[in-house]
Amino acid sequence: MATGTGPAAIDFVAELLKLMPAEALEKRDIAGHTPLHLGAWVGNTEAAVLLLEKNPGLLSMREGRGWLPVHFAAIHAKEETLWYLLKDTFGDDAAMRTLFDSPDGSTEPSGTDLLIHVITSGFYDLALDLVHRLPQLAISQTPDDNDSGLGAIARKVQAFPSGMHLNFWESIIYTRKYAT
Repeated sequence: MATGTGPAAIDFVAELLKLMPAEALEKRDIAGHTPLHLGAWVGNTEAAVLLLEKNPGLLSMREGRGWLPVHFAAIHAKEETLWYLLKDTFGDDAAMRTLFDSPDGSTEPSGTDLLIHVITSGFYDLALDLVHRLPQLAISQTPDDNDSGLGAIARKVQAFPSGMHLNFWESIIYTRKYAT
């Protein structure tokens, strides 16, 4: 619970971690959340750092509905935490397999789901980084609803200047800026 309260409790989290064995961090709440899920949910990057130093395996643990901590950071638009968790994921073979190598027929949230949530949260630079690292994400679809990263970006009309509603002055600036 302390990781889910945000950065205000970081000293308390650090002291707790000194007393706990690494395996204790794998305990879950009633919804299946680990402390890392809760920290990712609220954007507690400092707690994520401490938790993963103590138990790197938390990165690959799914909660009750199958979401990984990195999904939680993306869904709840916690950009700093998301960048950190992805950096660690790219450096951890087990986490990479868990996120990006879903077995055929699996309905577990995947890298494609992650890309969709990153786009939905408006982190286009991070979405581009994901697609550069794993080009198959650009065209892969989720197994449950056949959604894709391309579909997610197409639904974000505000991501494109032509899809934005501009006031009088903005329309003059937009016309001049993109006319050349």
